[in-house]
Amino acid sequence: MKRILSTILAAVVILVGNYFFSNGTLEVKVETPTSIVTSTPPVPLVTLPASGSADVSYLGTSFTIPLGLANGTQNETVPQTSPDEPMLVWPAHTKIVLQGYPLLDTLYKPQILIFPADEYQKISNDPASSEYDARTMISSLQSILSTQNFPLQGYYLPALPDQHARQIFHAQETILPFKNGNGIRYITEYSQAAFPAFGGGDMLYTFQGLTNDGKYYVSVMMPIDLADLEPMPESAANPAQYPDYLMKTISQINQAGNPFNPSIESLDALAESLLVGLPATSDMTPSTATQVAPPIQPTASLSARDFIPPLGTVTGNLSFPSSFIPAMRVVFFSLTDGSVSYTDTGMNQGTYSMDLPAGTYHVVAYPYSAGIGTPPVGSPIAGGAGGYTQFVPCGLSADCTDHSLIPITVVVGQNIIVNPGDWYAPEGTFPPMPTDQ
Repeated sequence: MKRILSTILAAVVILVGNYFFSNGTLEVKVETPTSIVTSTPPVPLVTLPASGSADVSYLGTSFTIPLGLANGTQNETVPQTSPDEPMLVWPAHTKIVLQGYPLLDTLYKPQILIFPADEYQKISNDPASSEYDARTMISSLQSILSTQNFPLQGYYLPALPDQHARQIFHAQETILPFKNGNGIRYITEYSQAAFPAFGGGDMLYTFQGLTNDGKYYVSVMMPIDLADLEPMPESAANPAQYPDYLMKTISQINQAGNPFNPSIESLDALAESLLVGLPATSDMTPSTATQVAPPIQPTASLSARDFIPPLGTVTGNLSFPSSFIPAMRVVFFSLTDGSVSYTDTGMNQGTYSMDLPAGTYHVVAYPYSAGIGTPPVGSPIAGGAGGYTQFVPCGLSADCTDHSLIPITVVVGQNIIVNPGDWYAPEGTFPPMPTDQ
């Protein structure tokens, strides 16, 4: 009897395991762990040969996986995002996730995304920052490909979809052609921390490209690691020392012959083998490839200042007079030119970070309904506002009576800490929250 029960239990375990293996959906978590319902179920796992490179073809996208880079793929069509998710904006697209990748337990999945470029630009309306929407990213990519010049450190390189985090650096930049298009390859890392350390499984190889006919945008994002990357010393976590750490790290990543895992050469080979929007058997003759530019290398004449972004950074802690912290809109009212900038945070997010042009600002945090559903997205919710006022450095004490806003000064390349925590100012002390309408 025990043997029969054991046999039945083993069979159930195998069936359940097979079910989750064959039906699991691999999704990149971008800021909010929202489950994506696919319009077509994922194609069963494609297993590759044990030796040699392997060709993959799925819905008009084909490429070659070099030996050792993966042992299979999970392919699917992801539907267009809902208007109810304003921070996640993309059209229906092809998604191919590599299986058996050399790096495990990384923040990002090794994936290839193929977007219809025109559709992406039409639906793109990022409420948090239009600077990073598809229209701007595609235009920026076209400019780089046309001029063959990369922006300086501190300027974002194109990447879709928007990661809703700071692109801390870019290195190993080069122009890279694929079978029916051109793109750019670089290594980067995203973070919302004030002084992020590099590596630790968060570094990305990324290739961003456009087909020659402009119909498709190609986004390849693959985790990459550099084992001997020097760790950030504790003393570097401040505005004075961080630029030096940044410079040294970028210089190290840019060194020729680095033992990246996986190798840049294997990832480049995959990107260059892409044929997008055409059958793998197409007899189309690829257009003349753009001459590959060598990676940009720092020279001995560079100093830490060459790596300081052209913007300053404001970071701080968020608070709320309750047992939770609602989603916030942290707003920066410029006293220099009258402009208004803001960044949105999620529920119970205790910190924020914002890059701003040099100037003088007032800072106010407003409870915000983005992503909550009701009241309508883009409107303030009950709870007043929290400003950075004289009440904050005074200690938030009942003895403090001055609730006037403190002007802050943003300096290029420097980080300042501002905690907008005065929730007790009289009504009308702060300007109304700017909305997306």
